[in-house]
Amino acid sequence: MANTFGILAALVLAFAAYVASKNKTSLQEELTDIASEQKSYKQNQDTFTELKAQIDQLDDETQDFQLELKDREAKIDQQNAKNTEVETQIAEKEAEAKEAENKADEADEVLKELGDVADLIPELKRLKSSIADLDDQISVSDTEVSTLENSKATNSTEAKDLAQQLSSRNTGKSYFVTTRVRSVYRNWGFVTLGAGDNSGVVAKSKLKVLRGDEEICQLIVTAVEDNTAAANIIPSTVNPELDISVGDVVVPFEEAAAE
Repeated sequence: MANTFGILAALVLAFAAYVASKNKTSLQEELTDIASEQKSYKQNQDTFTELKAQIDQLDDETQDFQLELKDREAKIDQQNAKNTEVETQIAEKEAEAKEAENKADEADEVLKELGDVADLIPELKRLKSSIADLDDQISVSDTEVSTLENSKATNSTEAKDLAQQLSSRNTGKSYFVTTRVRSVYRNWGFVTLGAGDNSGVVAKSKLKVLRGDEEICQLIVTAVEDNTAAANIIPSTVNPELDISVGDVVVPFEEAAAE
């Protein structure tokens, strides 16, 4: 009987040890799952904080751009007003030049109608002097008209450039001609550029990186300062045979025309 109880006790102890071992393993798995969930929660919190900061930054950039847009529109209005003023001045100078020509023609007609020239030498001298003065006035008026026309052309070009820049900014396109990669941060997936807002780099615009005639990848501008900018590399556009490097050429991305 004692042996039977001993065997039963040993079986109970063995079963208890087995259950305890299984419970320990299950507890360790649950602790591992909890730690994994805590890590995932922390990552999600960090991602949310980063996204919120980016949204705040985009709101600030939008407000700055709206202020800049109003300022550029005011400059265009001022430029158009200058053009109108120049056109008025040109018309006035052309009228003065025409009047001077008419006076010169009248003086020539008077000379033709004169009788005895010998008796009218003093009058002839006066008329010749008057004609010379009128010719000088015509020359000065022509010069002033030419200057005003050049000024008008310059003002028109500046107004056109401002309008084109505003149009590019409104459509989210950069309008610089070319720049180069200043630095590369491969681990973070972005680069910095040797040009910024002053050169026509526009935030959120799309760019492409070239080496010779080959395209290395495409970029999306994320931050812009006066003379530099940062842009993320678009992974789906990376050429696997080429590695982006400092000094590579960067140009604005041109969308393909619709067929």
